[in-house]
Amino acid sequence: MYRIIIILIILGKVTNIYTQNLDSLQKVIKAMPDDTLKVIKLNELAMMNVGRSPQKGYLLADDALKLSEKIKYEKGVALSYKTLGNTQYMQGSLQEAGKYYQKGLDIAEKIQDKDAIASLHNNLGLIVAELGDYEKAMQYHLKALKFREMVGDKRGVSKSYLNIGNVFLNQENLNEALQYYEKSLEIAKSINLMVDVGNNYNNIGNIYKRQKKNQKSIEAYGEAAKVFEKLGDLRGLVVTDLNLGDAYLDLKEYQKALDVYNKAIPIAAKLNEKILAGLLYSSKGTAQTELQNYGEAYD
Repeated sequence: MYRIIIILIILGKVTNIYTQNLDSLQKVIKAMPDDTLKVIKLNELAMMNVGRSPQKGYLLADDALKLSEKIKYEKGVALSYKTLGNTQYMQGSLQEAGKYYQKGLDIAEKIQDKDAIASLHNNLGLIVAELGDYEKAMQYHLKALKFREMVGDKRGVSKSYLNIGNVFLNQENLNEALQYYEKSLEIAKSINLMVDVGNNYNNIGNIYKRQKKNQKSIEAYGEAAKVFEKLGDLRGLVVTDLNLGDAYLDLKEYQKALDVYNKAIPIAAKLNEKILAGLLYSSKGTAQTELQNYGEAYD
């Protein structure tokens, strides 16, 4: 569920105009000389295509890999393997994605491309975490963190702290998870990475909610809402409202919960966020039942 929501947030909706632009861009890139810049642009185009056509993204990344091998551009080989892994990850083919990431990592370590080493360790950590091997996931994320700190990648460090927090959360180590979410939040604020600021406030709220510190969770969700409102991030707002409403449910403040769900449901519908809308309707039904509005709850 977590990965599905994240993918929805990352990809958004791909419009017909955007699709036409990608097709035009592909023609331009294909006409470029066979050099390192073309490898980079093919990989970028592959990632742009993942949302509308993962198979096309895969083929573009494969073209980038073949060109990298042809011109002996090892950094491009590592990048192309990572992109191939991303196309598989987005389709839910975790084992295949992991194989590509490992191939990319082998090359990156050979040429000591520290940015790629960090990124590929990060992605492998996401894979094994989804497969339930949290100890191995932690090892990967700690290695990613080490290399990101080494190259001064503050954005990457913030992401690594966030991922380490997620692993601790999956292991039910709530205090440790909270510490890493707060570290991620601090860095995200310092570099104005506002989407991650909002996401971290949501994560912190979720920790407090699980610790039964519902008033603190409501305060954290309120901070998240402020960020997403400022950004105009409607998906972020819907996710935050779902969390906030559930916190009110736990406090038995059912009318407040219902008001939050009713505000979020039309936005989720407008965004065609069926998964989020389903979760909101389910929670709304619980709130209505507790208020003894049985006619509405079971309509």
